[in-house]
Amino acid sequence: MADLAKADWSDSDRVKSIADSYHRRYGDHFWKELVQLVESVSIHTLGDFGCGPGLFLRDAVKEFNASKIIGIDASKEMLSYAREISLANLSKVKVELIEQDFDKSRINLPTQSVDLGFSGYVLHEVADPYDFVQQIYRTINFKGGYVVYDFVSGNPDEFVKIMSEGHMDPEKARKRYPHMCKHSISDIEDILIREGFSGTKSVQLDPIRAIVLGIKGSGQ
Repeated sequence: MADLAKADWSDSDRVKSIADSYHRRYGDHFWKELVQLVESVSIHTLGDFGCGPGLFLRDAVKEFNASKIIGIDASKEMLSYAREISLANLSKVKVELIEQDFDKSRINLPTQSVDLGFSGYVLHEVADPYDFVQQIYRTINFKGGYVVYDFVSGNPDEFVKIMSEGHMDPEKARKRYPHMCKHSISDIEDILIREGFSGTKSVQLDPIRAIVLGIKGSGQ
């Protein structure tokens, strides 16, 4: 992936930093809105496309009572953290972790094998978001869903303010805005619809973040 952060993904301090900041990015407000957004989806198998250190998967098991979780990420170090720390104490849940760079190889999960797919802060990183979503669409079960959680464009000043409060240097935040906030909510919805999803719904959590859901509907 041609992104600004990838060089750090194999660094143990970077991995720990991402894990430590998890609750700032996936707080109670996020979970409340996500659970309401996907209430129509029956979730047995959950796939996290860009799972990082696996903390979302850990919490998703509790929220959705999933019986199988799949995490895919480009970083060995992230997957090791997920396997050895985040997901180590899960019981009665089948866990599958896969190392993959989405820009270099195709998603190789079976067709219609995932009830709910999720990507957190990933869509802005991939080189071709349309192709990425198309690959995920193939893996989603009929009446299943795919959720994109990402930064959204439209308010660079708020982005700098909020990221600065999260201990990012303001100048660095301003430079990163065009990369991290590539898409508006409408852009993300359009990508999902173009690649086959329907019934899109979205929730803007704050001025710079949103959750967008697409459903794999009838006749598709």
